[in-house]
Amino acid sequence: MNRKLDPNDPPLFHIKSTDWWVKVLGMLQHNWALIETKDKGVTVYFFHDLGTTVGSMGPYKLSQLRNRCAIIDSLDFESSEAAIEALDTNGFNRLADYPGPWDGSQPHGNFYDARDHQAGIYSKGGYWI
Repeated sequence: MNRKLDPNDPPLFHIKSTDWWVKVLGMLQHNWALIETKDKGVTVYFFHDLGTTVGSMGPYKLSQLRNRCAIIDSLDFESSEAAIEALDTNGFNRLADYPGPWDGSQPHGNFYDARDHQAGIYSKGGYWI
């Protein structure tokens, strides 16, 4: 059964990149990243496994998040090279070069911006070197 779109659903957030980066945190736990080229520089967007949030879903109900993946954090860089170097330094590997049992756990569906109600695990320095 298709659910009608609700104007209160989280707005879609468009990211063109599909070149996933993965950081294996532990048994069956990963963080994911996409590098998106902008007019000036690049932005790295971060996700949890399957695009879930930790703790708060913000102002949304679970039913509003079907087929939606949460962007939980982001960092801006001057170039793709700088973003790749930072991801590599912090334990991320390009999924295409580092396949494993985590393949398939990357977020899928439509993205929405959950950065306002997530902890900022990378932008606030929690897991970032």
